[in-house]
Amino acid sequence: MAKDFIAAITLGTSQIVGIVGRKEPDGVKVLAYATEQSNGCIRKGVVSNIDKTANCIRSIKTKLDKQLAFRDLGKISKVYVGIGGQSIRSVKNTVSKVFVSSTKIDRKIVKSMQNESENVTYPNAEVFNVISQEYKIGSDLTTDPVGTEGKSIRCEYINVIANPRLRDRVWNSFKDANVSIADTRLIPLVLGENLLTEDEKRSGCILIDFGAETTTVSIYRNNILRHLAVIPLGSNTINKDFDNGMQIDYDWSEAFKCEQALALTDENEQEDDKVFIINDIEYKSSELQPVVEARIKEILLNVTHQIELSGFSINELLGGIIITGRGSVLKALETAIQKNIYNVKIRNAQQNFINISSISEDFDKCEDFVYLPALALLAAKKTTENCNAMVKAGDMDNMFDGKEPKPDSQPYPEDVQPFVPEPELEPEPLPEPKQVYESPKFTEELVIKPRPIVTEEPKQTVEQVIHREPEHFVQPEPVHEEKPKVVSFAETPMPEPQPEPKPEPMFKPKPAEPEEHKHSATKKKNGNPFFDKLKKGIQTLTDVVTEEVDEPNN
Repeated sequence: MAKDFIAAITLGTSQIVGIVGRKEPDGVKVLAYATEQSNGCIRKGVVSNIDKTANCIRSIKTKLDKQLAFRDLGKISKVYVGIGGQSIRSVKNTVSKVFVSSTKIDRKIVKSMQNESENVTYPNAEVFNVISQEYKIGSDLTTDPVGTEGKSIRCEYINVIANPRLRDRVWNSFKDANVSIADTRLIPLVLGENLLTEDEKRSGCILIDFGAETTTVSIYRNNILRHLAVIPLGSNTINKDFDNGMQIDYDWSEAFKCEQALALTDENEQEDDKVFIINDIEYKSSELQPVVEARIKEILLNVTHQIELSGFSINELLGGIIITGRGSVLKALETAIQKNIYNVKIRNAQQNFINISSISEDFDKCEDFVYLPALALLAAKKTTENCNAMVKAGDMDNMFDGKEPKPDSQPYPEDVQPFVPEPELEPEPLPEPKQVYESPKFTEELVIKPRPIVTEEPKQTVEQVIHREPEHFVQPEPVHEEKPKVVSFAETPMPEPQPEPKPEPMFKPKPAEPEEHKHSATKKKNGNPFFDKLKKGIQTLTDVVTEEVDEPNN
């Protein structure tokens, strides 16, 4: 008889992984699993080709359904999706409220403050999660303010933001694959929830996920996420260096990196200089090893920079460093971390995870780091909705943190019903524009330098690759308008003297008379007979009147 189960799919740069399992009191039981190579459709955790990604998702669902049908366990109706990407980062935000009199803090007030932080807008980014730090009520600090009283309340939040295209492209890919989404979760948050112990998160720790093209740094203290950043550098950078500088193909460099390479060599130990023949060319391990060490050092330098940006020193994080991901299998990585970051205790997350059982013996032979994000998503606390179509039809509505997706990104059920147009409604009034949040500190310290595509770079020699200066990658910051620079009075330049204006003349010149008509000159010269006779008559009349006036005097 079919029972409830949970299906999860994670979108990784190297592989897309699907897994079906059931939560049990002692752990997680795996019922089906499948993988597909990304083949470039996902780059740095972001979907770059929707059609190819949809094909991979469709293929994974088909494989999972076949395994479930073989054991008569049901059919997948929807899946939980784990996403990541280099645009994911944390930004601090503060919300405060002041009351007229002493007020009891209830859940409604706390929820309204959280919504206010969530509604903050960022240029080219949207809020994915809001994580409260501490609440300050008066002069008291607490993590649970419900039930306390005060005239004011203030809380600092960590807003986890990312480019809106990160979520939209995921929705469009699953829409084209005709697979419904139950919910989406950020992989860094899911890994932190399931891979770290309560003691580690309480005393403070650093979770480093060494991915193929990105490295994610998550810092916890007092059971709260304090800082999150994704560095656009991963273990595949080593493969690209081998290809760019030595013309070594990806498959061979991947095998060398996982089986022979060391993240850091011990100068005191003298090892044999092994010779490898690749494409009829001999390469010594002493030529290949410096390339690996240079790239690992570059990644760790950026990790150190993110720890500094978090505001915590390594001495305050007593829980140490926990490593995971595809790149964590590199030999001597712990030694390289202790040398480049700090001499702290280091634990590999693959060695201490939740209890996992499987109905297939082959699953135990799989590499842990491949299925680890999907297993963490399967075991997450909020991953509770049944995904078995044979047990319950399920709610196909979007569960995207209470937000409705855009019309072009809504999930479709497997059996698409005929489209029935809805009656047109009157447009609602537009809401008032939201206040744009700007973080000057984040802007000054974090400037990301985009890395050019390796295939477009000119070929370099081995010496150039080894001795190349490490690049400094830092976290991107939302772009905002530049504030006007404040200049002191001493620095203000004196204005140049301007010439005094000339006084206006007391008497304005007589305006020019209008131009004379072309026939007027001729009329003046020849005269007008009518006016000549009239003038002559008036003159005669004037003479007569003058004589009559003069006669009485005589």
